[in-house]
Amino acid sequence: DAVAQLAVAGVALHPDWLVEGRDAADLRGSEPPARPRWSVTGRAVLTADGEPLPGGLAPARRVPPTSADHAGIPTWPTAGQPVALGQHTALGQHAAGGQPVGPGQLATAGRAAGEPTRETLVGHFLTTARDMLAAQRDVLLSYLGAPTTPTVPVAVGVGAAAPAAVQPVVPVTGPPAGTVSAASDGVTSGGDGRPDAADGLRDVGDVVPGAGTGGGRAAVDVGAVVLDLIAGNTGYPTEMIEPDLDLETDLSVNSIKRTEIAGLLTQRLNLTDALGPRAVEELSRLRTVRTITTWLTERTAGSGPATPATPSAPSTFPAPPTATAPPTATAPPTATAPPTATAPPTATAPVTLVGPGEPGARGGGRAPTRFVLTTVPAPLIAGTADLTGTADLTGTIDLTGTAWTVFGDVTAHDVADPVAGRLADLGATVTARTAAELAEAPPQRLDGLVYLCGWGRAEGEPELPETFAAIRAALQAGPRWVLAVSALAAADPAGSTGPGPALPTERAAGLRGLFRTLAREYPDRLVRLVELDDAASAADILAAELGRSTATGAVAVHRGGTRHGEQLTAMPVGPLAAAGAGPAADGAAEAEALGLDRDAVILLVGGARGITAGFTTLLAGAARCRLELAGRTAPPAAEDPRTAGIADRAGLIQAVRELGHRTPGEARRAVAAILARREIAATLADVAARGGQARYRQLDVLDADAVAQAVKQVFARHGRLDGVVYSAGVIEDALVADKDPQSFRRVFDTKVAGARALLAALAELPVQPRFLTFFGSIAGVLGNRGQGDYAAANDALETLGAAWARRRDTRTITVHWGPWAPSAAHPGMVDPGLEAEFARRGVDLIDPDEGHLCLLRELAWGPRDAHAVVYSASGW
Repeated sequence: DAVAQLAVAGVALHPDWLVEGRDAADLRGSEPPARPRWSVTGRAVLTADGEPLPGGLAPARRVPPTSADHAGIPTWPTAGQPVALGQHTALGQHAAGGQPVGPGQLATAGRAAGEPTRETLVGHFLTTARDMLAAQRDVLLSYLGAPTTPTVPVAVGVGAAAPAAVQPVVPVTGPPAGTVSAASDGVTSGGDGRPDAADGLRDVGDVVPGAGTGGGRAAVDVGAVVLDLIAGNTGYPTEMIEPDLDLETDLSVNSIKRTEIAGLLTQRLNLTDALGPRAVEELSRLRTVRTITTWLTERTAGSGPATPATPSAPSTFPAPPTATAPPTATAPPTATAPPTATAPPTATAPVTLVGPGEPGARGGGRAPTRFVLTTVPAPLIAGTADLTGTADLTGTIDLTGTAWTVFGDVTAHDVADPVAGRLADLGATVTARTAAELAEAPPQRLDGLVYLCGWGRAEGEPELPETFAAIRAALQAGPRWVLAVSALAAADPAGSTGPGPALPTERAAGLRGLFRTLAREYPDRLVRLVELDDAASAADILAAELGRSTATGAVAVHRGGTRHGEQLTAMPVGPLAAAGAGPAADGAAEAEALGLDRDAVILLVGGARGITAGFTTLLAGAARCRLELAGRTAPPAAEDPRTAGIADRAGLIQAVRELGHRTPGEARRAVAAILARREIAATLADVAARGGQARYRQLDVLDADAVAQAVKQVFARHGRLDGVVYSAGVIEDALVADKDPQSFRRVFDTKVAGARALLAALAELPVQPRFLTFFGSIAGVLGNRGQGDYAAANDALETLGAAWARRRDTRTITVHWGPWAPSAAHPGMVDPGLEAEFARRGVDLIDPDEGHLCLLRELAWGPRDAHAVVYSASGW
């Protein structure tokens, strides 16, 4: 400002010295900059003269009116007079002698002169849209280094039909030559995604409608579409995807990803309206490219049923009845209809609720809320809670003509005989079987099923997963009533039932989670687990549940003469978590409250990967303690330099193929091993950076001897073991109707058999750890379609932990987690498709940092008698 004032006042100034040595240029003698050759705006590309480029997209301009009555409305040529789109016609003049109207000539629509029509406006709109798409195509092809080809005009045969059916062809890249591109609406393309050279852009009259449209069907290579879509969603090259490979076993495409692919297939082939919403669920149950292609081909034929038939594809078991459709042929003549069980989610496809022990994906979320599952009175008849006194419960339902099977502990005659007798008194034909007999029995009519669980002995190995095959076989017969009757565990070792929480016996561990899932997968049947504290009342209570229940819920607890239902209640962890000696942001206060210091030792099974790895690093920073990590993955080693620099999955698949892993299964396992070892190495480095000490060992939790040896070695090395976190687990989602019993066993045993091996090893230590934490899942608390095995396993963890706490002076808690937001450091199960599905359903995800702090606060400030809690970002 001072310099400017001096200059205005006329003072002679010599500012040259200000820019000396700064390589400044004197612009007084320089040439003015050249005018740009082109100008690009939001509406046009123009030359320096302001004109559009030759052959380029012309800017919009007003169509000149020719009459005051119909200003701005162009006319349409007479029938039989084609006009090339892009050739603009003037208004108010007539074509001469039926000759085609050329550029600059005028046209009418075969009507009175000047009569308004709308067709030409549509034609102008379509011309502009075509030119815009062609321009975008040329820009992209030029950028990608491919030669552009001139656009062939689309000739419009003018007749009685309006040109509203014009469908511009949008070239896209992707499918093999001669196949249908996903975005091309049934028009075949060359290998580079452009239209076939011989055809160019088709005439309007030659546009081939896609499957499901009204004008016939294109010759669609359904197999190529299926291959292209699976390849795009898995990262495998199409040449690796053989027709008979199992999508789940060989390509690691779980049920959630299959559902996503099935939805995309029905959309791309325009089958959603024709086949209805059940199409996606049926299609997602097919497991090979061949069966998927066959199913789609049969339903894209020119004629076919609007509703798809039951898939004829082979599977591990015969196709069972649809889970949501109760059978009608076996309905009893006089039986009253059972009440509807707990309403399932409205979605047609299962959604995986992964626990943090399994690898989670990319980031985001919010702090979770703490819930506790409580029991509340839920009488069968309003105002009547006494079910075991003098109430007359006979004759409440007529089961005449129905066939029932009682299986399980049929040798426990004090329960089995009264139950079978009461069903017979109500008119049913009753057959008693063991679980093995029911699993192997040939298909037969079945109206009702009663599973007697845990009556022979209360403690010992859970009856699941051994009895799952029998339950699945019975469900194939389509029973309208599916019930289980089990005993409640005694509240203390002395055997008296007190006011404490109602817990199942160890033999019935997992049954709650399974039946909660069955109620969601079979909503039109009465599915209920009835837990009792008095074997003598089993028959009466079962009859009451069948005939008079107006309540919903998959689990009914009868204790002390009162019927209880379940309720998930928000319950803060306690005042110390927010005030007084409240938590520090880094977890230091909680670590101090737990007595964790630099000498403390924590064993984390599954703690080197997935969301649990974040809790490992939190402990490292908060307590600087010694961390012993174990998992099924081999320890990190030097990576092959040919894969070391590759981060994306598709690139890794290609790299391992070049290393000799030719089949999809080999490539998948090789890539998974590489990513797992990288994640473990990153966790160990993060622990060291935070001041902690960590060691990692490979451990198979299904090897009880190896688990016992690992626990002994940890204790021998440090002379102490302060805490244990167990988060091992796998998921293999499928509806119960489609579930392979061996798959159920793998999922169940990884959590439950591994936990039992760990508890047995801890029992041998001279000093017990201060705390033991099982990582569970909200699927075990609420049930979840497609996760019967996972729900049962997580529910069983809670039962085992509660039983352990009653016998040991160790704070034992099972934390059932809602879905976690993906973590950038530990990617995994929550892929973009699943994240989008959660968002569509309004399900919030747990922020990883907040979730880990919540666990540490729970251990530090939570009540010691709490055997299980739920942390979820959604209220459910």
